[in-house]
Amino acid sequence: MGLRQLAENLWVRDYAFRMMGMSLGRRTTVMRLEDGRLVIHSTAPFSEDDVKEIRSLGEPAYLVEATRFHDTFAAEGRRAFPEIPYFVPDAARSWAQGGRNLSDWPADLAWEVEVREIAGMLSVREHLFFHRASGTLILCDLLFNIGPGGDCWTRIMMGWVNRAYGRPAVSRLYRSTIRDRDAFRHSMRTVLDDWDFRRLVVGHGTIVETDGKTVLEDALRRAGLSGD
Repeated sequence: MGLRQLAENLWVRDYAFRMMGMSLGRRTTVMRLEDGRLVIHSTAPFSEDDVKEIRSLGEPAYLVEATRFHDTFAAEGRRAFPEIPYFVPDAARSWAQGGRNLSDWPADLAWEVEVREIAGMLSVREHLFFHRASGTLILCDLLFNIGPGGDCWTRIMMGWVNRAYGRPAVSRLYRSTIRDRDAFRHSMRTVLDDWDFRRLVVGHGTIVETDGKTVLEDALRRAGLSGD
């Protein structure tokens, strides 16, 4: 399966991905700007056909890694699109050498694609992307939406261990990386208040097509992470 269109100027491509034996999947999101340039969110093991299909949508202009945890396919992604800027949470990381910090995301793009870092978790530094025209919030690991229907090991690890199986949820592992919960809560409150999103594109699992704001609020509440 190749690119799948979710809305005007918004596509995703899903890849198989396993970590610690769990079948989590991996998702790349492609956003086309009004001028025809492309923002490619999250690297993957792009094949030649993948690259051709992406290039058929427009001119690749920005390659993005939105969290420190998503470096698995950084080298493959950069080889596939070597001519464009590579934006990362922390350009000092070894896998991100030569990249540009997401804190320097071009301000003139914010009316189409706005970026904010989630506060309170410097070891992760996940950045959220808001595709304004389609009302879509693009995540990496903030929410998992795995299952039902996964293999036994995935059900055990994501359900019993991580408490994030069968519905959109903040995993136990992710919660453990939050060092300043007040800063995290305030950061998420501003996202919920400022951005009018309906769809959630998660990095792992099933996309939430409707009521995304309610789904995110509910997941944060269950994890004890809602409020200011």
